[in-house]
Amino acid sequence: MAANLLFSEDQIKEYKTKFDAFDRNSDGNFPTMFLGNAMKSVGHVLTAAELENSRRDRKGTTTFPQFLAMILDKKCRKVFKAMDKDDKDKLLSADEVRQAMLSFDRQITEDKIKEMIEKADFTNDGKCSLEEFVKMVMNFC
Repeated sequence: MAANLLFSEDQIKEYKTKFDAFDRNSDGNFPTMFLGNAMKSVGHVLTAAELENSRRDRKGTTTFPQFLAMILDKKCRKVFKAMDKDDKDKLLSADEVRQAMLSFDRQITEDKIKEMIEKADFTNDGKCSLEEFVKMVMNFC
């Protein structure tokens, strides 16, 4: 999972501690009805639509890998928006993708970034949309 490369060991431990606070019976998941509060505990707010989609997708429970994936998704979106400075076309160039990836807390090698960019589904003009960026980051490992 990309989380191992994009989050430090300390961050993963912190997220696990927050997750465990909601996993009251220590069975490796918590009821999805607590997902909004769990995400708030790590500094991310979910929209009503995101909460509804999560409830539908997760069939009532959220596991730690799913929790990390949601955190990563939110972080990707925040990084994309910060890198999309002109905000007119809502697209990042390969160079902006490179800068975005380097902005994550963990150091990612130039070779890994190159590989990600090559595998990404860029539009014909070599740009990457928000959804493509999120998908690329979530699937690159």
